[in-house]
Amino acid sequence: MNSQPRSIPFFGKLVAEGFMVVVSILIAFSLEAWWDGRGEEKAYSEAMASIRFELQSNRARLVQEAASVDRITGAGKSLLEMMRERPDLPRIQVPDTLAFLITSWTPSMEVSLGASDALIASGKLAQVRDAELRLGLAGIRDRFSDVVEDQLVARMIHVEQQAPVLRGLMDMSPFAPLSAGFFTGGNPATRPIPHLGSVEFPNTLELRNIIGAKLDWYGSARSEMTALIEHLDRLSGLAQP
Repeated sequence: MNSQPRSIPFFGKLVAEGFMVVVSILIAFSLEAWWDGRGEEKAYSEAMASIRFELQSNRARLVQEAASVDRITGAGKSLLEMMRERPDLPRIQVPDTLAFLITSWTPSMEVSLGASDALIASGKLAQVRDAELRLGLAGIRDRFSDVVEDQLVARMIHVEQQAPVLRGLMDMSPFAPLSAGFFTGGNPATRPIPHLGSVEFPNTLELRNIIGAKLDWYGSARSEMTALIEHLDRLSGLAQP
C-alpha cells in the first residue's frame, strides 16, 4: 500500500512563511547597518583628515610666528643690553635695524580652527574615539588664545607706553624707509631689513623698563608657543587613521 505524502498544516505554513519574512527583514537590517557603518567610517575618516590638515597648518603658522617673536626679542635684548651698559648716557648710537624691530613691529598670530569648531558645534566631538584627542580638540582654541593674549599685551605696552615715550624723545622719520622695504611680502621671520646706518636712541630708565616689560610678555608667548607646537604634534599623531 502506497503512503500518501502528508500535507503541512495551514498553520505550519504560516509559521514557516513568517519565519522567512523575519529572517529576510533581519538580513536587510544587517545589510543596511553594515552599509551605514561603512558610511559612518568614511565620514569619520574624512573628519579626521580635516582635523589633521588643520592641526598641521596651524603648526606651520605657529612655527613662523615663533620665529618672528624670536627676531623681535633677539633685537630687543641686544638693544636693551646696549642701553644698560651706559645708563649714564641719555642717548646711544644703535643700528637702525635693532631700533626698527623694537619700535615698529608688533605681530600677533591668526589661526584657523574651522574643522575643530565644526566638530564641536555639530555635537560629534564625543564620537572622536581617542580620549586624549577628544580632550585636546575641546581645549585647542583656549591654548591658542593664551598665546595670542600674551602677544596682545606686548602690543598694548608697545602702543600705549613705548610709542608715546619715543615720540617725545626721538625723530621717528629714519624708520620710514625701513618700513617701506620690510612690510612688503615674504616671510617676516626671515625678511631682510634695509640697513641704512645708525640712529640715536633714547636711553632713559622709563624706556628701559617699558622695553623690558614688553620682552617679558613676548617671552611668555614664546614659551607657550613651544609647548603648543609639541601639543599639536601629539594631537596630529592621534588623529592618524
